Amino acid sequence: MTLRKVKYYMSTVFVLLMVFSSCNSRSGRLENISLIPVWYGDSCLYITTEDQTEFNGLYPAVSLFREDVAWVQTAGRDARIGFVDASGEFVLPAVYKQATIFREGLAFVVRPGEAPCAINKKGELKFTLRDAESVETYHEELALYSVRENGKRRYGYVDKKGETVIEPLFSEAKSFSQGKAAVRDAKGKWGFINKEGEAVIECLYDQVHSFTEQNVALAKNDKLWGVIDKNGEYIIDPQFAMMVSDGKWFRIKSEEGLWGWCDSGGKIVIAPRFEKALAFFDGDRAPVLIGDKWAYVDREGVVVIKPQFDRALPFVGDLAAVWVGDYIGFINREGRYEINPQYNGLSLDYEANAVWGFSCYERVKTDKR
Repeated sequence: MTLRKVKYYMSTVFVLLMVFSSCNSRSGRLENISLIPVWYGDSCLYITTEDQTEFNGLYPAVSLFREDVAWVQTAGRDARIGFVDASGEFVLPAVYKQATIFREGLAFVVRPGEAPCAINKKGELKFTLRDAESVETYHEELALYSVRENGKRRYGYVDKKGETVIEPLFSEAKSFSQGKAAVRDAKGKWGFINKEGEAVIECLYDQVHSFTEQNVALAKNDKLWGVIDKNGEYIIDPQFAMMVSDGKWFRIKSEEGLWGWCDSGGKIVIAPRFEKALAFFDGDRAPVLIGDKWAYVDREGVVVIKPQFDRALPFVGDLAAVWVGDYIGFINREGRYEINPQYNGLSLDYEANAVWGFSCYERVKTDKR
């Protein structure tokens, strides 16, 4: 088989993943992935962690398995999306123009020329959001949706019956996390509401991320990021050019443009000195860019896997995806290959999960004309 080389440009992939992140920061990272979607030539293979192919198909885009099914897109001009089981058999046929992954038992799908509707894993229609411009997957029993009124986009929330429980009043919003959702008011300031739509943290911030499992949230004012508690009080004063939640720590970017880490109290634990850095999550290795190659450091900031990769992702379970030239392999925590570099593509959904902890297939838009 002749391999079709796929170029992965760092700037493009980082921009794509930053777009996903800025849309909604939230928890839900998969750590135990038994089937990894990769490409060999034009063929998409779902491989095990021992590099055994379970099934394959000519799919240009696919997801990880969530709730026992995977999102797959067929090839061709009339590409459609369906869902397969772990044997590669379609359990829901590829008839949808758009679809989200399943979350909390439901997925949103869009047929050609139609509005988003919710289905269960039997493919049964639960309801249609006829006036929605877009909708995202369920988080904590509520789904974020948008409508356009008088040329302006407004966001609200529906329950699992498709009934609006929080009216679309907000100029921008994020999904619920830890019982709170970030919303932006008409003046462009961000705050948080509860599931009754009541303001629990005033709209005072220039930008925010969703609350983490530690029940804190990143907030930005005057171009600097800090951390607030559940009452909206700063527990780490705004002082960093960028912050990203990273398990019990925060990844921080200095005004000089270098990355490091601080702990939950704002104490620097790894001094900012890396041009690029990705997450530890709950592990003990994080990828960092040193010169023009990627390496891995431990929680002391010591390089434990030397610079040698053209790209590198955070560990997911016991494996990390790495690039050598155009080819992708997977290493263990000692830096030894468990799967040799041989694949020319990796699912963007795998990357989004590895880097940010969520799926890139969590939103659909109406196709009504």
